[in-house]
Amino acid sequence: MGQPRNYSDETAATIDSEVKRIVREQLERGRQLLTDNREKLEGIAKALLEKESINADELNAIVSPAAAGTTPASSSSDSGTGDGDHQPDSDTPGANGDGSPEPAPA
Repeated sequence: MGQPRNYSDETAATIDSEVKRIVREQLERGRQLLTDNREKLEGIAKALLEKESINADELNAIVSPAAAGTTPASSSSDSGTGDGDHQPDSDTPGANGDGSPEPAPA
């Protein structure tokens, strides 16, 4: 950011215009994805409100019931007590299963 640019004002305007176009298109794409998948998002929210955490199998059952071989209503791999005793899946990044990166070794 502190370096002088090596291109013309016209090129800078072209770059700005292209970046704005890309951001605008991706914003619309994101909105469309949310709209198209609203039922799935609501299913995930409902499951999380009921149980506080869900594993990969439960998430897959909500997101694509046909692929998981179950329906969202019958997708429960534990007693459903919501006691917070859920352990992260081994394929979930992060030490606590929330997608955050593992801390660097000391």
